[in-house]
Amino acid sequence: MDIDGTPPLELIVAIEEDDLRLEQLVRRRLPQLSRGSVLRLIERRLVLVDGRSAVKGLRLRAGQQVVVAAAARSEQPQPQPELDLELLAVHADVVAINKPAGRACHPLVPGETGTVANALVARFPECATASPSAREGGLVHRLDWSTSGVLIAARSPEAYGRLRGRFSARQVVKQYLAVVAGEIVEAGRVTVAVRTMPGDPTRMQAAPASGPRVAANDAETEFEPLERAGGYTLLRLRCRTGRRHQVRVHMAHVGHPLLGDAAYGGPLLAGAQGAFLHASRVHLAADELEIVAPLPAERLRVLGQLGFRDVAVQLSTPDAL
Repeated sequence: MDIDGTPPLELIVAIEEDDLRLEQLVRRRLPQLSRGSVLRLIERRLVLVDGRSAVKGLRLRAGQQVVVAAAARSEQPQPQPELDLELLAVHADVVAINKPAGRACHPLVPGETGTVANALVARFPECATASPSAREGGLVHRLDWSTSGVLIAARSPEAYGRLRGRFSARQVVKQYLAVVAGEIVEAGRVTVAVRTMPGDPTRMQAAPASGPRVAANDAETEFEPLERAGGYTLLRLRCRTGRRHQVRVHMAHVGHPLLGDAAYGGPLLAGAQGAFLHASRVHLAADELEIVAPLPAERLRVLGQLGFRDVAVQLSTPDAL
């Protein structure tokens, strides 16, 4: 379990720690790790008890040995300069990138690699200490694994606080491109609140208008059709709110799920990298900051495969977004 020559951390359960659960002991000894991170480490078998993998909830006995992988001792992303990073803008305290589809924003488990944050801190080391949560690498917002497009990171704690404040105060206009099932002929707006799906914390759902009250957050998505082809519609969308899976849930709610979005009933297509959603523009008027991300080549190919012709070529240039 060594990494870069750093040995794993060996812990001996003290007498006063007898009968503690495994996750309690690890959090007590490594307080910089969140409870969720510790549980994921245990699930990934990066924590051993007496030389064997263990399960969460295991009750420990005094004198037992607990070994935590070296990679698990810090949530800060491991720098990976070999990862591609398409820069859209670099300012004194802000950097913006064009995130590819199929790449996570930041590690969910200490030691995880291959994320945007891993590439970001390799080129901009100051991002590693810009955000309160070390694993974020300065990122002030997130995109889903399959969503491509504009992603903004702060290069200082001051910039992080300012930008996060803009997002929280809804002073950020976010624009997306999406391919959805069905043909849409008119622009529209969805204002249905969204909430975590009961029994499945990985998914969201449109909150029902009636029934038991369950915590939900208001959400607003505007959409306009750009082109129709082969039973699909290419949409431009604008979001005033930034709820998790907002666009995906809203479009599925009105009967037009995103292409490739299996989680919300979208049709699948060979060559499509998850849900076809691209964050094309982010505008922060208060900071005089507007970032535009061209549609990636692989997504342009999907448009061609579906038969889109009128605007597909134009979308490869920033002015058309």
